[in-house]
Amino acid sequence: MQKILSSKTTRIAAVMAGVIGLASLVGCGNSGGTSGSGGTTPTVNATAITIDNAGVIPVFGNSSTSTVVYVHNNTANTISGISYSAVVNSTKANLSLKSKLANLFKSNKNLSSVNGSQCSSIAAGQSCPLSIVTPALSGSSTQGSMDVKASYSVNNKAVSFNQIINYAQVQNNLVTAGAKFKAGIDISGYGNPTGYATIYLYGSGQNQVYNVSSMTINKPAVTIVNGNISGHQIQSNFVQAVEVSSPILTSSISATITVNSSTLQANNAHVNNSAKSPNKSLNASKSLLTSDQFSNSVDLAVEPVAAGAILTTGLVPLINTVGSTSGSLLVQNAGNQNAVLGSASAAAGISNLSGCSGETLAPAASCTISFNVTESGGSGNITIPYTGGSTSSIAANVTWFNGVGAALVSMSASNNPVTFSATVGGSTTITVQNIGGYTLRNISVPAPVVVGGSATATLANNNCAESVTLPVGSSCSYDVEVADSATDLNQQINLGFSASYAGPNGTQAYSRVMPLAYSSTAYGAIIAISPTNPSLTISGNNFESTTQILTISNSGNLPANISSVLSDNPAYLTESATTCGASLAAETSCTSTIQFGPTYSAAGASGASNYTVGYTAVGQTPSGSVVSSIDWTVQSYAQSISLTNHSALGATSGNGESAETQYNFTALGRDQVITKSITLTYTNTGTNPMKITGIQDGNSPYTWQVGGDGTTCISGTTLAPADTCKIVYDSVFESNILALRNVGTTYTENLAVPTLIYQDADNSNIQFSAQPNLPTGGVTVYAQSNQATLANSVAVNQAGTAYESVTVSHLLANADDALNVTVITQMEDYFVTLPGVGMSDGCTLSSENGVLTQRCIMGKDNLSMSATYMVNHTLFDASTDLILTTLFSTDQLSQIVSMNPIFTTANLGSFSGYAYLTAINSSYTKCGITSSDGQLVACGVFTPVAPGVLTGAWGITINNGFAYITNAAESSYTQCSVDSHSADGLLTNCNTVVPSSPGELNIPTGITINNGFAYIVNLLSSSYTKCEVAPLTGVLSACVTTSLYENMSIYPMRIAFAGDFAFITLFVNNAYLNCAVDPSNGTLGNCSGDVPVAPGELSYPAGITSYNDIVYITNAQSNSYTQCKIGVSGVLDCNTLVPSGATLAAPAGIKINNGIAYIVNQAESSYTQCNVAMPSGDLNSCATYMLPAIIDKPGYLGIDFANNLPS
Repeated sequence: MQKILSSKTTRIAAVMAGVIGLASLVGCGNSGGTSGSGGTTPTVNATAITIDNAGVIPVFGNSSTSTVVYVHNNTANTISGISYSAVVNSTKANLSLKSKLANLFKSNKNLSSVNGSQCSSIAAGQSCPLSIVTPALSGSSTQGSMDVKASYSVNNKAVSFNQIINYAQVQNNLVTAGAKFKAGIDISGYGNPTGYATIYLYGSGQNQVYNVSSMTINKPAVTIVNGNISGHQIQSNFVQAVEVSSPILTSSISATITVNSSTLQANNAHVNNSAKSPNKSLNASKSLLTSDQFSNSVDLAVEPVAAGAILTTGLVPLINTVGSTSGSLLVQNAGNQNAVLGSASAAAGISNLSGCSGETLAPAASCTISFNVTESGGSGNITIPYTGGSTSSIAANVTWFNGVGAALVSMSASNNPVTFSATVGGSTTITVQNIGGYTLRNISVPAPVVVGGSATATLANNNCAESVTLPVGSSCSYDVEVADSATDLNQQINLGFSASYAGPNGTQAYSRVMPLAYSSTAYGAIIAISPTNPSLTISGNNFESTTQILTISNSGNLPANISSVLSDNPAYLTESATTCGASLAAETSCTSTIQFGPTYSAAGASGASNYTVGYTAVGQTPSGSVVSSIDWTVQSYAQSISLTNHSALGATSGNGESAETQYNFTALGRDQVITKSITLTYTNTGTNPMKITGIQDGNSPYTWQVGGDGTTCISGTTLAPADTCKIVYDSVFESNILALRNVGTTYTENLAVPTLIYQDADNSNIQFSAQPNLPTGGVTVYAQSNQATLANSVAVNQAGTAYESVTVSHLLANADDALNVTVITQMEDYFVTLPGVGMSDGCTLSSENGVLTQRCIMGKDNLSMSATYMVNHTLFDASTDLILTTLFSTDQLSQIVSMNPIFTTANLGSFSGYAYLTAINSSYTKCGITSSDGQLVACGVFTPVAPGVLTGAWGITINNGFAYITNAAESSYTQCSVDSHSADGLLTNCNTVVPSSPGELNIPTGITINNGFAYIVNLLSSSYTKCEVAPLTGVLSACVTTSLYENMSIYPMRIAFAGDFAFITLFVNNAYLNCAVDPSNGTLGNCSGDVPVAPGELSYPAGITSYNDIVYITNAQSNSYTQCKIGVSGVLDCNTLVPSGATLAAPAGIKINNGIAYIVNQAESSYTQCNVAMPSGDLNSCATYMLPAIIDKPGYLGIDFANNLPS
């Protein structure tokens, strides 16, 4: 880009008003070339702005991922006014934000899916990191995609570029496995001579820091251009974007990128990489290594010039059909020719396809297919046929399920796509994780099905098939080995998984399919030369010279016979040295050094020379050649300017002369005012005075700002022969990284030297422009910014229990020893108390307006910090999950860090229902039921008001959204609605009824409902009252009171039903009553009493319930319970027991809910909870928990549950 520099200050240099115009956008010189198979390469158009092809972005549980993808300006002009947008195809997060946090969330631009504020203008030939934030993924929301669009204008014509970016949850990330790539990628050129792609590296395991010893690519033409963190660190839950590039050749290339890493020796051991060169950092790292060494690789494929149309698809989110049966699929043309799409088709269960069919997609264009699935679960592919490329179709998987807890697995591949050279073959490991609600059995893996191409695919190391079961949360894996002797690009193999599970309707089948992409690339010698179009400039003063190193690489699988020739060159442009021989081995490179000058020139000269490398390989026809076109300029000896020196201020290491010896700058922080700059020194090497009239700068304004302190080369500067002036470039990346917190620990910020506009000082009609070369040759000063990295995580501990808590953790790596980082965490205050033992020293917190703010000061002595908070269950309800959203940031004075994630969403859960307890008073107690262990939490005491006043509330039962409570003090009952509208489970619309004859009550104690009838037992009159229950309103009517035992007081207490019998406890008689139930009218008859003897004796039997034809009775006097089997004619076979691990205190009511027995104790405010073992029905794992104290009452009498509230 151009910057106007004023002569009034030395801080701003100038570009004269009439600078030489930049070259306009032209097509790349690939058309008409010869392909490796002897065909003619079709004409392709260059794309001005490209967004890198991107590998799958890793996302960790409950979190989003904050990272970047690189955007390139492939033209010779600065392009401004670029805008970015994204269409996100993901399961929507269920956010429940307090108002203040919601405002923070909405106002934070860094939280949007794409933030292009730093990439709205990109200088010629430059790139920019585009900030990307994925949605948070958790539970069955394991994957998704976004269509990122760049919109801009070229020559007053609106243009756009679309790129699909996939993201997926990292499964099974508890294992310490080093630094890992999530997935490989194909590199496309989109009509340009160089293609780019971004892949993503992450730290595996939990709370681990890894030293990265090396990151390499086995094919020399494919290089890492950004994010090479060799000699640095990466920690768990951090994501590093790594950009790779390759020349686009007539042959496709397969490559492998490998990262080697190791764990640190001690928890707080670290390497101060920011103050050392990469080599020194690596040596320091080695001193800390243990035996835990890791290596991880993924495949890369480079599409050839004649790639044609290449359709790619986004990952379709898993669809929960309880919420919706609709979905969408993103489709993009990643090739360099139009793709003509046919009619999309789909597997059974997928219907109503619309969109994309019949469309023509230009390169980098996209479309969307909408569809529906059946309500029942399934898995299948949507297939899109197309023409214009080497592949005839592309398929994407759709998987859907019905409800939380359904059978469901996730499938992921260690390499997808699988890329290899023809005849060599490749492989990938498929991991299957059970993320559903059932244990899977009868597991089988079907043979892979090759959909396109001539490959064969076989299974190996299939431990899924060897697994007897696959429990929930566990995983298995199998390998797929792919072989192909032909060149097949962008083809597909369908993989599968099958099992069965014990569902609610018996044994049911489950299956899942997954498309695997593969590319079998050219087998042979693949020769490239770099750079392809260097520019050399010297003064014609007969002593200045410069050099250019050309690299010749063989990225194929066969050695090549090579020969070279330099043509169209003046005598002073020669090949001065070479490391190349007559042959070049596979996966190797050699160099040729081109020397330009010295020479004498009075008038100046310019031209272009060609360095051509011809090659042949055994069995490869035809032979080929590659060319580097060398532009050269000799300035007139009278008016010439040379770049005679460069230096760096604030660099910690390096000399800037090569990528291996780059200047290293450390991003410190705003409280460390250390100028970081590169100074270029220019000398008038001519014989006449010259006047500088402009500076044409092509560097990114987000990394370098021209015109820093000490700049003397400004518009109007006159230099006498041998005089010097300086141009100072200030590094501004440190300030701009605050808006790009996610570039990672390294960022390449190479500086391109500017073009100078000048004229003869005595004759303004003579004007010149030149881009003087560096003293060591070339026009690039190599530099890199290094910054600390911070990984944040939020973990929910013991979810669904009374002890549920949240731990917020921070892990710092690559930090400078001298500086601290203040991490600010903001989240809804869903917690009971402030943390105590669970908070690291150096962390403080405050709470205001429902938002909890935590501040932790991290540094060399505190690389890992955390705080744990107990969840406040009083905020739960039984209708919606409570979602905790957490935002992370740093203060304005901290050391600069690259941070991931910047926000998380954690599902704290919801109640599985409510428990209601009574205690012979005017109130009831409501408790939430934890979803995992069934404990009663967040209990509160509530008092209904008239007309539903409670008086001596004793028995309680819940039925069809209504609660019924007996009032022993006034011989009445109260009917209430269980409130589902406010979702807090309160009893509302209460109404107390005093039945009259013939249904009068007399100290009613127990109540239950069975087959549409309500039964109330009357303690004083030894009777029961039977009423009809209205299905919709729940109103009791047609009540009739009947004696249970003539001429005898039996003091009935509670009633329960099992099969055709009713069982009633007789409190004073230490007995129970057994009655037959008339199925036609619900009347109880043929009642007979029984006094069980040891070992099943009763002792003031109070509560009674039945579960799976087993009757349980509580004994108030002996603090025990009696467990009985139902025999012939309803006779009980009983055994009296004392619960192990818990103490009862005058146990009264008992109820079993979801396989858990609850016994309320009358002698104290507590309840005892036990698991019910089936089929024996034994109570085990018992524990007693306290309940809210009741005024004037020692404990509780009745209990019942509402699990599924009506809507």
